[in-house]
Amino acid sequence: MTSLMEPPIVVLWRQVVFWGKKKQSATIPVTLQLNDRVLVETEDGKYLSRVEDVSCERILIAGPLEGSNIDVPRKGKKVVINVFSDAGLRRFEATVAQSTSHPLPLLSLVNFKYIGILQRRQHVRLNERVTVYYKRHPNDEKNGDWRTGWTQDISAGGLRLETSDDDMTVGDILEIELSLPGEGTVMPVGRVARISEIGSRGSSLLSIGVQFIGILPSEVSLISRYIFRRQAEIRDFRRNIVRLRSNTPVRAWYRVEGAREKSWREATVRDLGQGGLRMEVTETVRFTKGQCLEVRLNLHSGEKVVGNCEVVRISHERAGTGKTCHVGIKFPALDGATRAAIQEFLLGLSEEKPGGESQAA
Repeated sequence: MTSLMEPPIVVLWRQVVFWGKKKQSATIPVTLQLNDRVLVETEDGKYLSRVEDVSCERILIAGPLEGSNIDVPRKGKKVVINVFSDAGLRRFEATVAQSTSHPLPLLSLVNFKYIGILQRRQHVRLNERVTVYYKRHPNDEKNGDWRTGWTQDISAGGLRLETSDDDMTVGDILEIELSLPGEGTVMPVGRVARISEIGSRGSSLLSIGVQFIGILPSEVSLISRYIFRRQAEIRDFRRNIVRLRSNTPVRAWYRVEGAREKSWREATVRDLGQGGLRMEVTETVRFTKGQCLEVRLNLHSGEKVVGNCEVVRISHERAGTGKTCHVGIKFPALDGATRAAIQEFLLGLSEEKPGGESQAA
């Protein structure tokens, strides 16, 4: 029996190259391919999109999803496309040649004009608490086993590591393993650039600034995608937070993580949401930005303990004969049960007080 030889299937990955000039340097190409992620800026806001098709004259990208706060731009409108590249986040202005909403939102873009690189920072930084594993580089005399820490912030150029490892010096070379939820794992090599204590003097926790000195371009892109996706998720989450801006009828206690004093101190909650709270403290306690606290909340459903809370804002005012300190606290990573309990509590209060004391943040 004779078998017919079928010709091989060849998938052609078409690509289009934009040319943007960097100040006082050679021309740098930025290449877009099918399925690449881009950040799109419209009149209504920003959203993360994907390249659906490319040609020499135009690019087809996914439009904003139905139900989002961003409308599909009409024909003739200008948009800005942010392209992830090894050299940074490159920005292009483009014109909408055609747009459709059904069955899928799509934008056909033409007339690209390079308008520069995002320069607010060399790398966009995300305040995110993620478990990170690290160890000394094999060439380091202090090389040992893998250790565990947590990120205070992440960027494509480095991270800030929270750890109790006091055997660290500036200039140490680290191997790092960082798993980013929804994206994957990166394993860059970093150099310790700075070391500082977290919280009060004598605290066992240290903040280690690490600069990446060995990282693959694919890992840079992965971190950048993760950061922009999380920023979009955080913005959407904040829009849907129910927040009570009043003397919230909930008792709270706090204590500083890593401090020698382990007793709980009571505070008055002035502002509570799923993303954090603002508490009023009349005791003489020294707070610093970035300080980590444990917080206990006495809600209707029972007492909830929130760990790894971060101090993000501090203000002082005089109240009578003493001083009052207002401390803004962020909840970096609430578990599902605690988040649901806080939302249920706040929704119950908003139903009891329709007069306007509660509002959406």
